[in-house]
Amino acid sequence: MLENVSSGNDRKKKDLQFIVNDGIIYNKRDIMTLLWDLGFIVYFEVDAERVLNKGRGFIMRVSMNNEEPTLFLNGRVYLNVNTFDYMRVKKVKESMTLYELHSENRIIKIIPDTKKQQSPQFKYVADAMAGLGAMAEEEFPVENLDDSSDDLSDDWWKN
Repeated sequence: MLENVSSGNDRKKKDLQFIVNDGIIYNKRDIMTLLWDLGFIVYFEVDAERVLNKGRGFIMRVSMNNEEPTLFLNGRVYLNVNTFDYMRVKKVKESMTLYELHSENRIIKIIPDTKKQQSPQFKYVADAMAGLGAMAEEEFPVENLDDSSDDLSDDWWKN
């Protein structure tokens, strides 16, 4: 009997992903876990190696349902992992990880904005994974997102 329990655990262990710095994640809950606390980010929407949109924002909510869209608006980012097929992560510099959210017709490339990773100056609901991060307009300091001294070059991620 003990052998059956052991072999069952071995099968479960084989199904678990083990990723260090680089890999592809298909499990939606795993994607949520990696994204929900990134905080301030820099993002690029890419299609066929061409940058369509770019900007900075703060991840307000990460959800997984069939009702909410993924939105990048006014420095606020609302991600629904069901709008993506998988996520690829890769280390691009010593202290920088690139998160690529892939869907059928686009890729969203995200890096944490390390220059702004202090706690935001508003009351943030810690349970962003549950979609409870809604706040009033005046509670979000949009001026903190506008830093024209930073370079948002279109080809930083091609290395």
